[in-house]
Parts: sequence; structure tokens; C-alpha cells
Amino acid sequence: MKKIFLFLLIASLTISKIHGQLFILSDSTITFKNQEGKVLTKDEVKEFMKVVFSIRQENVDGKKVITIIPSGNDERTIQQAKLDAFKTSLIGKPLKSFHLTDLNNKKWDSKDLRGKTTVINFWFTACKPCIAEMIYLNKLVEENKDSSVVFIAPAPENEAQIKKFLKKYSFEYNITPSSTDFIASMNIENFPTHLVVDKKGIIRQVFIGYANDIKEKLKAEIDRL
Repeated sequence: MKKIFLFLLIASLTISKIHGQLFILSDSTITFKNQEGKVLTKDEVKEFMKVVFSIRQENVDGKKVITIIPSGNDERTIQQAKLDAFKTSLIGKPLKSFHLTDLNNKKWDSKDLRGKTTVINFWFTACKPCIAEMIYLNKLVEENKDSSVVFIAPAPENEAQIKKFLKKYSFEYNITPSSTDFIASMNIENFPTHLVVDKKGIIRQVFIGYANDIKEKLKAEIDRL
């Protein structure tokens, strides 16, 4: 039986990239277990998300089973090294081309963003760290409302799911639903992930994971560009 180990950050379990697919915590086709084989509830899975962990995916009798394994300090070091390598692989490189449509049916094409600074936030509706950052991101959008900076938020969920989410939460980015292909093309495995792209379409900075000073970090990059 083929087993795949991915070492992920706190927000990564609920939507992890395995074989190019995105798995969501609410997916009823997935069974979550601990190392002893006990089936976990959603609340128990969320408890595991409070620490660094790894996951093992298996197919058992045609059903997806994900085992959650708390990680030790060595694995945290490995994970940080992977994140640093991932950031290095993006910074200074051209952003992958995309053709996205937001909730207002506006088309967003990467080639049309040349000449503008672009800030991209990869997120999803069940990502608690993503939600926690929105209050800061909304302030950043407000402060740049008269500028040419573009804020785009690709998400894997469909339009109906995101509109339901927005009845409870406010998010002022240009949200593009059903953006799984673009997320996969960028090899995004940790959420939230922020990219700052210059006017030539080159990625100049990458921020991974929750930060209560994300507004200041993004603003500094915007001002620098």
C-alpha cells in the first residue's frame, strides 16, 4: 500500500496538496485517524492542528484514510527548511500565468496585471489562520484603495461556498473561487500564503503562515516596489 508523508504547518492539514489534489476537512469521503487507529472527529482534528504534525494518506477498501502524526523538533526543523526552500524557489521568478474570475464575474488575467503591483493571498474558508488575518488584510486594501495595487485571493471552493462564508466574514480582496488549478500550479501547500508581485510580473516576496503583523509586512513590500 502506497504511503505518502507530507510535513505541513498548522494550517496545512485541512487542505493539503497530495497527488495534485486538494483535500478539505469537511470532505465526507475522508476518514481521519490518530496513530493508534482511532477515528477522529473534526474537533479532534482541529486540536492536532494546534501543533506541528505530519500526515499519512492511505487508500483502504477504496476509501481515503488520513492518519495524523504529531511532529517532533527534528521534523519542525525539516519543515522550516522546506518552507525556506519553497520561498527561495519563487522569489525572483515570474508568476505563473492565470485566468481567473472573481465573485463579481470580473476576469483576471496575469498578463493584464503588468504595470501594477499585485498582492495574492492563497486561502480557503475553513482555514482559521486565514480568517484571523482578514481584519489586517482588509485594512491594507482600504489604505490602498486609491492606488494601482491589485489584491487577489484565489480559493479552491466554489462560488456558492464562498458566498456563504462571506455572510459571516468580511474579506475585501478580489476573491476568485474554484482556483484549484492555479493553486496547484504554484505548488501551494501551506495556508495562508501571500505573494507580492512587481509590475513586471516577478515575485518579489513570499509570506507563509499566520502573522499578526502581515499588514505591515505587505505594506513594506508594496512601498518598496
